[in-house]
Amino acid sequence: MLRQGVVFAFASEEIIFRSKAKEDGMAYFDRNLFTIGAGYLFTDDIQLELSYVNEFVPRDDGNIINNAVSITLIFNNLLMKLGNLIAGEPKEPARDE
Repeated sequence: MLRQGVVFAFASEEIIFRSKAKEDGMAYFDRNLFTIGAGYLFTDDIQLELSYVNEFVPRDDGNIINNAVSITLIFNNLLMKLGNLIAGEPKEPARDE
């Protein structure tokens, strides 16, 4: 489980094909997405991720290569915590670690 203070890494490879069954070869292959990144959990519910994405798009008139950097701020359990705050429900008791 990911908890406060943890640094993590991730990677993914996506190969995307066109749906027309009569196409084959390069016409059948649509694109390739490669993602690699790392993240840090400030709390159990707030994390920041930095990732790099490389997209390769083969085409007959020339290949296209796109590069992107993404910064993502993620809030876990946000609606539940806001609902508890609005309803005035008590906070969860502290955990002994």
